[in-house]
Amino acid sequence: QRMRAIEILVELYGGLDVATGLRLAAAEDAEVRARAAWALGRTRPESPELSGLQRLLKDEEASVRRAALEAFSTATAVPVLNFLSLQLPSVLGDSDRLVRLSAAQLVPRLNAGQRSQLESGLGDVRGRLWFYLGLLQRSGEQSSAAARVAVQVLVDPASGLELRREAVRVLQLSLGDTGPLKDRPVMYDSYGPRKSLESLERDLNPLLPRLASVFPTGDLVLDRELIRVFAMVAPPNREIFDRLLGQLTDESLPQDDIHCLAALSRLELERSQEESGRCARALIGIDVKLKRLGMKQDTNWDDRMGELYAQLCQVDPALPSLLVQQPGFGLPGHVLYLGRVPASVVPQAIDNVLATIAADPEYQWTSEIVFLIGESGRADHEQILRAQLDNLSVRDAVLTVLSEQPVAADRALYLSGLESPQLNAVEACVKALQKLPRGREAAEQWSLLACARRLIGDKREFALRESVMRMLQNNNEQTLKFEFGAAGYRLQPESMQLWQEWLERRYPDYRPTSLSEQATALLKSLETVPWETGDAERGRVLFERLGCAKCHGGRRSLGPDLTGVSKRFSRADLFASIVDPNRDISNRYQTTAIETATGKVLTGLIVYESVDGLLLRDAEHRTYRVEASEIAGRHQQRNSLMPEGLLRNTGPQDLADLNSYLQGL
Repeated sequence: QRMRAIEILVELYGGLDVATGLRLAAAEDAEVRARAAWALGRTRPESPELSGLQRLLKDEEASVRRAALEAFSTATAVPVLNFLSLQLPSVLGDSDRLVRLSAAQLVPRLNAGQRSQLESGLGDVRGRLWFYLGLLQRSGEQSSAAARVAVQVLVDPASGLELRREAVRVLQLSLGDTGPLKDRPVMYDSYGPRKSLESLERDLNPLLPRLASVFPTGDLVLDRELIRVFAMVAPPNREIFDRLLGQLTDESLPQDDIHCLAALSRLELERSQEESGRCARALIGIDVKLKRLGMKQDTNWDDRMGELYAQLCQVDPALPSLLVQQPGFGLPGHVLYLGRVPASVVPQAIDNVLATIAADPEYQWTSEIVFLIGESGRADHEQILRAQLDNLSVRDAVLTVLSEQPVAADRALYLSGLESPQLNAVEACVKALQKLPRGREAAEQWSLLACARRLIGDKREFALRESVMRMLQNNNEQTLKFEFGAAGYRLQPESMQLWQEWLERRYPDYRPTSLSEQATALLKSLETVPWETGDAERGRVLFERLGCAKCHGGRRSLGPDLTGVSKRFSRADLFASIVDPNRDISNRYQTTAIETATGKVLTGLIVYESVDGLLLRDAEHRTYRVEASEIAGRHQQRNSLMPEGLLRNTGPQDLADLNSYLQGL
């Protein structure tokens, strides 16, 4: 009741008078004293009454001291700020961290003279640290004096762990803190200073050997932040380099390896062959450790790791040639690094990948792995890829590789590829069919017509549709009013209807089954599925084979998280969404077509957008950056990246297994 009464006095009657404030400051209840401090600050925000607050600043309860400091957060009167400059030295070194933080936040309110007065009264090293923390945390200024104080604390064996953790943060702030910098990769936003350290270089040089002498400290948190400091300063210091390299071990955590490698990539020092090899081993070992520990990567993993790798190669040109030799090389994530590997080493890389695949029955195939193996051109490698045609997560990639040197025996495969939702795969299969003799089978003509009807999304699709229609015309020696060229970049329903009627007359005994008819039949069959016999492990394997994990799990997930999906949707609705992914699609997962100023059309999901441009990721998980000035047009489509027909080749037991797996997510 007393606290509510204080609030009423402030809100309705303008606050507390001096006498009431003093009486409340002496109340037995700490919560009442803290509320009194708040009220004194609200009564005269620019110039709070000082006598009551002076007493509360020395209160035995930390919450009261903190409230008293917060009462000055809007103060502007010079006498009040002069008073603060005399009071803050004692509370900046307070035993309570939140009190210290509240005191530090008041430091920027003081002018230069008042700050000088405050600093002269600081006797405690902790107080000095928090003075600099308050001074620098929002200003972005650099301070060699703050750096010297912080380093002194860090190298002093008498300093406690908490004090040293505070000191390393002050040291980072004294360098201007980390942050983004124009033309510097995003990976280094947390490892590079916001501005040049050139003005501090002379003062920092004698401090770095002292820092190196106490690293590593044995405290994980402190060591991580010291590594960040080394990355910020980027000293050409051999001792620091050696100590950072020593942190890369078979037992170190993958996140700590990335942390150390980021710092090492900032040190421009000549590496020996052995040192380059240790960095290569650590880089390859990150994916190995992630797999062993069952850790997941986020959506931007490849982008950030690519930036780290590029910087490592810049300071260590020998690194790429050593990667393939490292233990554990051959995981899907390692393909990211092969772009800089010498061509002579690629065959060894492929052999190592294949050895890893042979040793792991549950190897997670990716499109990048398929394309890598496809580079060899070897017949035995082609057979390995053909074995993955039932793996829908990489089927399109396999078809793309097989389409490079088409053979008549694969005609049915190329025709099946025309149904792919991935335009690159459709394009590859169309080119393969163009290189084969004319086809006269009814199924082929209907497949070509169905493909042409789907290719109406953008200029690229319209251009590809023309290739499909030329094949249809050549196969059947008919034109049927199809218009080519830019003027024909429209639906052309009249021509499509004429072609349908002509095919119906020519092939009266053949009737293609549409995806919608397949979907209807599958949904109807759900009533007869033996759901109780479902096996979650078999369902997991099917989930991966159908390619679901490609977008609903892993480091580049584009689809929604399926955790708890069976609790959010009924079984019927869940399977209906799988069968017809375009039925109820959230705006978040609708694809967008971006047309560039050069006429190129990119289709996918926008994963990041700002006034400067956007990042678009397509269904093959390729990421494109498009500057705002390059965007000529954009169109949101009512299509999902999730393909239709995923379950058309599944049986009742498969559906039961898949349901059991989804129930456990």
